[in-house]
Amino acid sequence: IESANANVIIEQDSILYIESLLRKRHIYTESGEYISTESLTYWKNILGKETFCHVNKSTIINIKKVKEFSNTYVKLENVEGTIDIARDRRNEFKQKLLMYLDRSKNMGIVLSYAFAHIIEAVILWMSMSQMYEHRYKQWLTGTIIMVGHAVMFAVFLMGNIYFITIVNIMTYIVLIYVL
Repeated sequence: IESANANVIIEQDSILYIESLLRKRHIYTESGEYISTESLTYWKNILGKETFCHVNKSTIINIKKVKEFSNTYVKLENVEGTIDIARDRRNEFKQKLLMYLDRSKNMGIVLSYAFAHIIEAVILWMSMSQMYEHRYKQWLTGTIIMVGHAVMFAVFLMGNIYFITIVNIMTYIVLIYVL
């Protein structure tokens, strides 16, 4: 990285995230902050595609540094506050995180992902059951959603992202057919 009048060499693993602010890229590492004039696209292409993810229009994060996440934000190790995840980049983030977790088997994040799936299923069930007056359809909808999410999580533990996507799609097809 060109910093002031010197070049600084940093390991990719020490990068926490890169943020674009006022036409400059702020590179936050475990040892400090560096400023670069290279574009975010440049950094996205240079950094490891498996470990770095473009989560919103101005931020690239290191997947290895994820401490906590939800559908809308991510918290990184040694970083105060949260980083927003853009709606159109959620799937990419989840896929990269799943692939990384498959390799590292970090149980804390796996449990966080399981909890997020349960909450997502309950919220989806509650919102869909509001649309139907028949009690049996509410319980049937809830059961299908919970089973679908349980199967997706089981497949997630096996590490097959493509099968997870197929199960997710099939769950919603069954819901549409039933309702």
